[in-house]
Amino acid sequence: MKRIWSAVLALLFVFAFMGCKNKEGKSSTPPAIVPSYEADVKISFNDVEITCHVVQQNFEETEIEIYTPEELKGFIISKTQDGCSLKFKDMDYKMDLSKYPNASFAQIMTQAYSSLVNSDGIKVTKNNKYWIYQGSIDSGKFIITQNDETGFINKIEVPKVGMIAEFSNIKSISPKQ
Repeated sequence: MKRIWSAVLALLFVFAFMGCKNKEGKSSTPPAIVPSYEADVKISFNDVEITCHVVQQNFEETEIEIYTPEELKGFIISKTQDGCSLKFKDMDYKMDLSKYPNASFAQIMTQAYSSLVNSDGIKVTKNNKYWIYQGSIDSGKFIITQNDETGFINKIEVPKVGMIAEFSNIKSISPKQ
């Protein structure tokens, strides 16, 4: 009797574990959003193509260094809980981006990311190996695509303002202390 009971418990455990997976063996819930990462990003915003490098620390600090277009090369946008600053060579200018919600791709990206992290009215669907998140921010409706295997964000789109940010060469980093 003890053997049968042990076998039944073992089978229940196996079925319970299998119930958490879909047909492909992947999780049926989205992976956690990676809080600290760095990536190269190609952004299309207001008919301008921008390439940059993003370093994000714990959802709270983001630094974006612009590589192209040539006129903006070397600009660094730093966004923290306390605000935003633009840096270029010896210049450091603090600004309140909330007064210009559609003027900065950095503001739009961080608002969408923040809305996703806080689950503010987000609709979630699965499409093959990607999770699709849809929601709204001050700049309009957004669509965020997340890789199911890595948890990294692959794309942020805000059609109303013509912004698409595509992430590549993404890797996790250790958060600053």
